Amino acid sequence: NVSVTCTAALGRPFQLGMLYDCRRDAIVPGIRLWTKEQLQQNTTTKTQINTVFTVTASDSIEDKSRLLNIDGCLKLSLLGGLVNVGGAANFLKDTKKSFSQQRLTLHYHSTTKFEELIMNHFSSGEMAHYDNDVATHVVTAVLYGADVCFVFDREVSSDEDKMEIAGEVKAALEQLKGISSASIDASMKLNDIQKAAVHKFSCKFYGDFQLPRNPTSFEDAMKVFKDLPKLLGENKEHAVPLRVWLYPLDKLFSRVVKFQHEISTGLSTDIESVIESLSTNEMKCSDLLTDMTALTFTAFHDKINDMKKNCYQCRLSLIKKLGSLLPKIRGKFIEDTALIDLLNDHEDSPFERNSLEQWLKEKEEESDIMKTLLAQLNDQGVMVEINLNKNLMNLEVKHLVSYTFTSLGWPDVLLSKQKTYLSSTKRTNEEKSFESEHKTWLTPDIQKTMRNNLKVFKNLIGLNSSEPVKFIVVENVFCYTFSSLEQPDELLSEQENDMNPQIMRNPKKTHDASQSWLTGSVREKMREHLKIFKELMTSHSNQSIKFMISIKDHEKHPGSCILVYENGCNEAVCFTPPSKPDCPITEDVRSRQADLKVSSPCPATEELKILYKMKEEKDWRSQTVSKDQNTVTLTDLRPDTEYQIKCAAVGKLNYTTESDVTSVIAKV
Repeated sequence: NVSVTCTAALGRPFQLGMLYDCRRDAIVPGIRLWTKEQLQQNTTTKTQINTVFTVTASDSIEDKSRLLNIDGCLKLSLLGGLVNVGGAANFLKDTKKSFSQQRLTLHYHSTTKFEELIMNHFSSGEMAHYDNDVATHVVTAVLYGADVCFVFDREVSSDEDKMEIAGEVKAALEQLKGISSASIDASMKLNDIQKAAVHKFSCKFYGDFQLPRNPTSFEDAMKVFKDLPKLLGENKEHAVPLRVWLYPLDKLFSRVVKFQHEISTGLSTDIESVIESLSTNEMKCSDLLTDMTALTFTAFHDKINDMKKNCYQCRLSLIKKLGSLLPKIRGKFIEDTALIDLLNDHEDSPFERNSLEQWLKEKEEESDIMKTLLAQLNDQGVMVEINLNKNLMNLEVKHLVSYTFTSLGWPDVLLSKQKTYLSSTKRTNEEKSFESEHKTWLTPDIQKTMRNNLKVFKNLIGLNSSEPVKFIVVENVFCYTFSSLEQPDELLSEQENDMNPQIMRNPKKTHDASQSWLTGSVREKMREHLKIFKELMTSHSNQSIKFMISIKDHEKHPGSCILVYENGCNEAVCFTPPSKPDCPITEDVRSRQADLKVSSPCPATEELKILYKMKEEKDWRSQTVSKDQNTVTLTDLRPDTEYQIKCAAVGKLNYTTESDVTSVIAKV
């Protein structure tokens, strides 16, 4: 029993009698066992006409390989970069660039003839002597035909109905099937809705045919599709090798080294999964880089871009190592446990799947939070400004108020470890607990802080003030400041450290700094900051107060804070709203007057007032409480009338917090 191997040609120029090295999955040029005349005399040809149409919406390595009938061994060589493909097989290199990309592929597969070399017609004396070790097999049969892949793409926006998109894809699929089975103009059968759907698709062509002009639209593809049988030629002379059968040389020559056994399917699948996972993470990074957060804040953009580049370099490194190991394993120079070691090394690295998925999940969450905050601030007219000095030198601006993000620039430990890992030629094994090390700065505590700061900032904008104040979002000024975007990222730092062999590593050390800044309490504080910031904006329409958005590292205020730059000063003060004052206590009510006891105000209170009015009135009257004054007397009250009374704590920029309301009835 002779084990003959069948493999896909993938656009490579196979011919009967060629030598082939299955260890490298490569054609061996320049050496033949038989003359051209001997091959012609011992070759049989059979017509084998068959045409298959397949449509798929998947872009995975597995499904693409299945489409072109690529076996596991050859697929592993493709993953290791050992095979240079051509023709329709170039389709394997075309991958989606974004998760918002809708893709479907039409595969046309047509066979024409089967050529076979009759081996039992040869005697040992008719073969050239061969004692080289450059090949393992000889090509003894070739199936000819052609493959064509039409790749249709369209972008799906976030606000599009997914069910509607699914309907459009279905309409396109039905159209493609119609073309494959009908000889008439199938496009005439589409209604207006279906035509609108297919028009949204662009087209890329990968084929074993040379076209005068490649199709770029769905309509162009339909025209080419109908002419495909003609492109094979009247006598099918344009057909190319699709599949080849390989006969082992050790059955012909005893001195040839026997080909190594196949690498297990499980190992091949694991390697494929790792490489595809890295590609998927690169695509997620590409999508994040187009988000408003990355386009607005350089610190966030740089982290995502670094992760994308690190994953790309890791993938290339993995492919290079795989390509180096495969021929050695297949040639029995090393055991296939080397592939297991390669996978284990990857799993112990800062690129292991769970760490990357968690990191990206956290960055997606950070981006969503930041986009929500920016949208609300932009709705109030606050824009991100880079040139702080320009605003500080503007004499018309007395106060500059900045909503400042304070955590975007925290160092990223995972990125750091990745860079170290990639640059290191010799790595030591170390325990890793990425689950607790690479978490985002966006902790619940920080989110609470950012929410509170937003509330304060909006309240400041809403105050009616005669003082010139400007509200902006930048790196300082009455800024809503995001304080955690620049916080060190544990996972990124670990990646850099792992790539730098000179950095000492402590495998058992866990880093509290790596935990996500976006905690529940920070979310609430950020929400409160947004509310206050919007209130400030609403109350300060004067052009001399400018509001802006900025980024500044501020460990004492994770998430966000509101910074105030007064009178062009470069040093900012973190805005703290006055605490809610206690409700005034009625001590005595006499004729036309009432004595009220007030509590001492908080340090953020610049002025304390008693507000009072008759219950049926709308406008409040006020009476200032002097410093260190504990009792306030209201006079000229209308007898036998109910009054509503409350305390008002006035802080910086006239931001006011009021107590609960109490009632008193003036005596006659």
